[in-house]
Amino acid sequence: GAAVIAATSRLHRARSDDQPVPPTDASTTAGTPSVHSSSSASHVAPPATGSAGTAEDAYRQASEAMWRYDLEGAERMLEPWRHCLVWHAALYTECALLRIAVTGRHSEAQGALERVRVTEDLLESVANPRGVAALVICAELWLFRGILLGFTGYRFRALYSLRQSWQLYRRLERFSGVQPSKAEVALQDCGGNGGGAPLDISEIRGRIRFGLGFFYLGTSLLPMGLSTL
Repeated sequence: GAAVIAATSRLHRARSDDQPVPPTDASTTAGTPSVHSSSSASHVAPPATGSAGTAEDAYRQASEAMWRYDLEGAERMLEPWRHCLVWHAALYTECALLRIAVTGRHSEAQGALERVRVTEDLLESVANPRGVAALVICAELWLFRGILLGFTGYRFRALYSLRQSWQLYRRLERFSGVQPSKAEVALQDCGGNGGGAPLDISEIRGRIRFGLGFFYLGTSLLPMGLSTL
């Protein structure tokens, strides 16, 4: 429990203004990154359902638009929800990351890191920070941060962030083969302010497998001496 509570706490301390910094030695030895709740996290009421449909509809339509590389359309659909729902904030961040990866405009990385920070703040206020869903989002945020820091030239900080992401995915690896219970996943607790969960348990497991696959592929391309890092 204590090791899990330590992850988002570290994720939060890893940033200072525009440039995240590594944690102290004490936090480095605390183990795997985790999620922590904060009473100071801002709460924004979700918008009323309108012609655009529900939060779940907006998330799924925006996800489809993003993978068609209609990033502006995806961001428009996410805009009413991204300030209050952590799923939508994370997808909004992913849009920025995909844009930078495709265009190569690394100058936009600082703006994308700001989106990571906004999502972190929302993640701190989820009802069940120990749930599998919250830990998946936390792992993805570490991954996003590591890639973006690599784009901006902060390679050691990027490696640190990637390592934190990898540790979380390793903690979640058992759920890639064994389906977790609804209580373990705690999907609804990541909705935020009454918002519904746009994903089901099978999709959460798919995200875990994707993250693990990303790291297994990456480490397979490294020299043997570096792969243990």
